[in-house]
Amino acid sequence: MKTTRSANDLSAKLGIEMPITHEMFRVLYENETPRNAIQRLMTRGLKAEHL
Repeated sequence: MKTTRSANDLSAKLGIEMPITHEMFRVLYENETPRNAIQRLMTRGLKAEHL
């Protein structure tokens, strides 16, 4: 929780998608409901994972 804002800002700056972090940021700082955040995470399109 303590690093959610920093991680979200850094991912945006670097152009890296971090959907879980972004949704946590929305819940913590943008008054989003956990239910809506989970719904968005569970219905987002599939993408290839890179290591």
